[in-house]
Amino acid sequence: MRCLPTFVLLAAASSVSAQIADSWVVPSAFASKDAASTSSFPFTYTNYVRYMQAIDKATMGAPRLIEGLAVRPRAWGSGQLKAFTMQIEVRISLCAKAVNALDGTYANNVKGSQVVVYKGPLHFPVPTGNSPAEFSTTIWFQQPYLYPGTDPILLDFIPLDPCAGGGDSRGCDFDRTSTGMGSVLGKNKQTGCGTPTSGGSSSQGGFVIKFFGATLMPYGLGCKGSNGKYPVIARSGGAPTLGNAAFKYELADARATTGAVLFVGLSRDTVFSTVPLPLDLTIASMPSCFLWSDIAIIGSTATTPLGTAALPFPIPNFPALKDIPLFAQWLVVDAGVNPASLVASSGGAVVLR
Repeated sequence: MRCLPTFVLLAAASSVSAQIADSWVVPSAFASKDAASTSSFPFTYTNYVRYMQAIDKATMGAPRLIEGLAVRPRAWGSGQLKAFTMQIEVRISLCAKAVNALDGTYANNVKGSQVVVYKGPLHFPVPTGNSPAEFSTTIWFQQPYLYPGTDPILLDFIPLDPCAGGGDSRGCDFDRTSTGMGSVLGKNKQTGCGTPTSGGSSSQGGFVIKFFGATLMPYGLGCKGSNGKYPVIARSGGAPTLGNAAFKYELADARATTGAVLFVGLSRDTVFSTVPLPLDLTIASMPSCFLWSDIAIIGSTATTPLGTAALPFPIPNFPALKDIPLFAQWLVVDAGVNPASLVASSGGAVVLR
């Protein structure tokens, strides 16, 4: 369970709640188009790489409570078209420097204290070519971050995999032209590697990032159905707040007029508390499909002629449920698309508030 201090909850409720958006892309100019470049740092380099990205307050926008972020994989080489998982730690703070004047000593860029918002596995699905909408590499925050909008924000990405080095062409969408973003990258080539503390080199720009507020945050990818589309999970009926009887899980881009099953669980790390996620469903005769969610609650329905569906998921007004994350995924009957005649949607995370 994730808990916020009382003063943070009060601040969020009193000063920024009216300004929280479901999701937003920075820089906003790339919300519906790709940037001109890609970068594989730090994601396909291991332990000795550390990457910081600063985003100024004008680019970041209004004060917001941030629940997660995503980057969009792009332009992988034909020899690297295979999903992979890495271990990463993500810290967030305010930035003490101008975004295009970051210091090679990492601590000098930090204003105040850093919050570890995520530590664990980060999964990179193979890009499907439907960029720029494909923000499929998603980091769901274990600790939300309240961005006050007073200074630039500073994102600190620290790979935790065993030290090896080297990289490949598995890149993510990167903007090298923005004056509203800057980054610093460093490698620690000392014996034993470890997290660099200095030696970083700064440059203009940074990854195109999609931030998520109080919403359903999709993660991973669905697998292609017979209609050529990838089923996606969404929500409607308001935010996932306690006492919201109108909350629904939605499905889009699925096969028309067919059966669909919704899974809802309490983990996106393991299913049935033992099997690691994501689980490659090739073993279930569903090649290129993955199970993204634990399975605790199951519901079923039928898709419409437009390939959409919805299942009510009323949220009780029980205080004990506050700050509990839920992870969900749709399974869609799609006759003949593979030996199992089934395809899966992306996963979707919400946090009950």
